[in-house]
Amino acid sequence: MKDGDLLIKRIREQAFGSVGDMDRKLLALAQDKTCSQAGLDSFIKTWDIEWAPIRSIVLLAHIMKDHPSLVFPDEVTPRLNGVLSYCRFKEIQTRANLLYAEKSLKEKGVPYVLAGDMAMRGYFPDYQRWIAGLGILVPASEHDTALAALSSMVNDKQVNIHKAWDNGVISRANGQLPCPEDLVFMALVSVYETIIRKGSLNNNPSLVLDINSLADLSEGLGHGLIWDNACLSGTEFQILFAEAVVGSVSRGVFAEEWPESSLSEKQLEKHFVDFLFKRDVIYGTKEHASSSRRLWISALTAGSNFGIVPSVMKKYLWNRYTLRHK
Repeated sequence: MKDGDLLIKRIREQAFGSVGDMDRKLLALAQDKTCSQAGLDSFIKTWDIEWAPIRSIVLLAHIMKDHPSLVFPDEVTPRLNGVLSYCRFKEIQTRANLLYAEKSLKEKGVPYVLAGDMAMRGYFPDYQRWIAGLGILVPASEHDTALAALSSMVNDKQVNIHKAWDNGVISRANGQLPCPEDLVFMALVSVYETIIRKGSLNNNPSLVLDINSLADLSEGLGHGLIWDNACLSGTEFQILFAEAVVGSVSRGVFAEEWPESSLSEKQLEKHFVDFLFKRDVIYGTKEHASSSRRLWISALTAGSNFGIVPSVMKKYLWNRYTLRHK
């Protein structure tokens, strides 16, 4: 096997391991159109609602809603219904924030598109979601104007304003909704970032279902546009890795063969080492990143793959870390 093929195999192995057993079982239930009672019982037997992430609870609540013939345990059903009710309450708050943000941005002449859960909600209005906040994208040239217009909301963390990687995302939008390929691109970046910070998809397995749903809606995704976005934003490795994660759970959404990349084998390895270093050494596998760790990642990597710590040193530190924790 060539060295490049071996590297890709190692990356795919890491991607496969980024989806835990419980997430795989939950996603299998959610994707099973004929979800059986036996399958549900098998999952519930090893699942603890007290420790489950909120997005996983919402996902199970939708399985209950979509399959009314299934019998859920008495102690679980009220909690699932309660979570869906709370999701509706959170959405009302977010929509109120959106109305204010929309008015303020319109007064300043700033175009925008929705991102994240609110954008997905626009495409799938029948699917109640856990909406943690309002995310919007604006042209890079208008970012400072948008921040000034919504400063109080940004300071209160009611809205997150992101720079669009390319103005095409605004022109391709369906109203305030990004086109499906742009939304899938953003979801793939979220998959990668979630795994770096959490060690797995444990807090948001629904990202995989979102990508599947958008692919079904569009009768297949225009992968060329997704890849163009990756090249324009410098996130080729992130998208390659995230697609491998999704492919390990859902076959047929993305091609098995990796697209032609501008990354050399050396660059690919550098990105891979940086990923391992951030996930395990800086953030700590399956831990919440403390403020001191965040300070480390800012100082050591400058928020990019080209920090002051050389790739060779990162590889050495990662090896030491993993040996110490075996």
